[in-house]
Amino acid sequence: MNNETKELIYFLLDHHDIEHSYVKIGKCEAIDHAGLESPLNQTAVFKRLGGCQTGNPRPLIMIGYLYSKEKYWHKVFSSHQVEGEWFHYQPIKHIILNLRLAPVAKALKKHQDNLLNNIWNYYYRHNSRPSREAERERWDKAYNKERRQIERLTYTQYITSSEENYKDIAQQVIRNRFKTGRGQLENNAILHEYKGNYEFITRVINTIFSVQSQVKTKAKNSIIDLLGDVIHEGEPYFNLEGSGWEASGISLRNGVKLSNLAGSSITEHAYKLLEKDRKELEIEGLYTSNGYDALSKERDEQKNKTVSENLQDELEPLPTSPMSNE
Repeated sequence: MNNETKELIYFLLDHHDIEHSYVKIGKCEAIDHAGLESPLNQTAVFKRLGGCQTGNPRPLIMIGYLYSKEKYWHKVFSSHQVEGEWFHYQPIKHIILNLRLAPVAKALKKHQDNLLNNIWNYYYRHNSRPSREAERERWDKAYNKERRQIERLTYTQYITSSEENYKDIAQQVIRNRFKTGRGQLENNAILHEYKGNYEFITRVINTIFSVQSQVKTKAKNSIIDLLGDVIHEGEPYFNLEGSGWEASGISLRNGVKLSNLAGSSITEHAYKLLEKDRKELEIEGLYTSNGYDALSKERDEQKNKTVSENLQDELEPLPTSPMSNE
């Protein structure tokens, strides 16, 4: 994606209730092409919030934004489209909240200012301050407690403030990401399971989708896999076809899950494929009962390392817990 076509794609929530909850997937031109979260880009997106808020009686929530292509996201969520850039939010919120969206600090500040104004009006404008000193102290103490809570609001709390029913989903998605080298997966257990059994898992994917998949690393931009999971920039995934915006594939998370849930006929076929491939390598002298021989290993290291080795190179030291808070 060159500088001339770089777009900031923002996700703007209009929430009334569970049945009437919509998200606008819009775009504006990237001002700063070097830094996604630069003040210039944040200001550009914040202006879109102001423009959309005009004439809307409900406060809109700026979930965040990323470098991307508007037409890609409209296509991905086309079955949930309401009109134009507006989509039903409930069916796709788990995907949107799992994207690595840049926050808009000014949107959080505006939200805090509105809340602070509301509690000031409640305590000191719409209601009479108690006349007795002891009661006034309790009154002021209650106000200051609420004020401090508002001032400590995080961006995650801001984007999950509209609906109690999806706070648990948001917390689970947002907090349970964590970094592993240049990629980022929900936990290292997924990587360990894949690394220990990648040959079998790959053949399960090939059997299910009737393709010869390749494990690639998503170099740029996040995409959605065929089962609705987010493949983040920098993450390895099973590429089934295409590249860039046309890439189609399965995330490592879903690949591991599919291999665990596969029925007996699929697993038997996958094992047969694995055995067939190993016999062909034995005939070529590239595979022994102990695995790849020295010649094969040297070739892999020099030309194209196995996925398992690439992942090992990229992994940071593993924490003791499989989950980590951002």
